[in-house]
Amino acid sequence: MENENLTKDKTYTLNSFSSYFNDNELYLKILLPQNDESNPYIFRSFDVSQIINGKQCNAIFVYMRKTNDNGDDLSPSDDDICECNCICEYGQLTQLNALPNFSAFDPSSKDGLVIVYHDTNSNTAYQETCAEKAFEMVPSLRTEIMASGNHQTELNLMGIEPRRTGMSTFPRK
Repeated sequence: MENENLTKDKTYTLNSFSSYFNDNELYLKILLPQNDESNPYIFRSFDVSQIINGKQCNAIFVYMRKTNDNGDDLSPSDDDICECNCICEYGQLTQLNALPNFSAFDPSSKDGLVIVYHDTNSNTAYQETCAEKAFEMVPSLRTEIMASGNHQTELNLMGIEPRRTGMSTFPRK
């Protein structure tokens, strides 16, 4: 199994073997530090897809936090990893359609980019600003992920270090 030998730098990425999209929904298995059932992860997904050089670039920004996120360590061990399901229909994605070059996620495309961003802020306006900044960076992030594969990244969207962030690609099924 892919996650038997995971290291810290593979968390906040997707399990590429079991993450996909189809005509109706996104099915993401995000590799994260062990989930505490009394303080579960909360996900808010944004469609940051766009046209780049005349071609569709499917991209999803997942802003995540713990229910009560005070910035403490996430788990006793960085090796304590779980797979969290983040499943959503396209209509559940927050659209950034007011931004130039926005083009809604196209389920007929062959793949997509996912940016997982873990921060502690529960303010929805702050989360939307993070998503808008991620949207602006999608062209360079797409180039980076194609060159480097799934990885944690030093992405800092608001001038404040997020807890962790990672990038992955995932296929159409």
